[in-house]
Amino acid sequence: MASEIKRLITRALDSLAVDGLLHAAGQDEPLPVRVVLQPVADRNKSYLEGTETPLGGYGQNYGIGYLPAGEESLAMQADDWLDTAGEQWRVRRREVFSLRGEALYLWCVLTKEEDDGGTV
Repeated sequence: MASEIKRLITRALDSLAVDGLLHAAGQDEPLPVRVVLQPVADRNKSYLEGTETPLGGYGQNYGIGYLPAGEESLAMQADDWLDTAGEQWRVRRREVFSLRGEALYLWCVLTKEEDDGGTV
């Protein structure tokens, strides 16, 4: 059952995702990942009730990323960075959602990075 749910989640996320590169600590080369990036206006999600943010509506300083669980995405840790949709994002927190011990997907809290590595 968990494998079927993982397959469905991966399929749904892949249908909405854009390509990205994960720059993970300890990796010599960036890892290719697929990510659904949901921009948010600030790091407090409570304001989202009743608010619609268009998918792909980039330009915000904070984001929530959703990634299918795979070898590359599971390498993600806090303070890694993600290059996607023409923007750089610092991983502030990442959590793995599992069912019966099988990783189904990851979500992460992101902050936009400036070209010099500082946050916006």
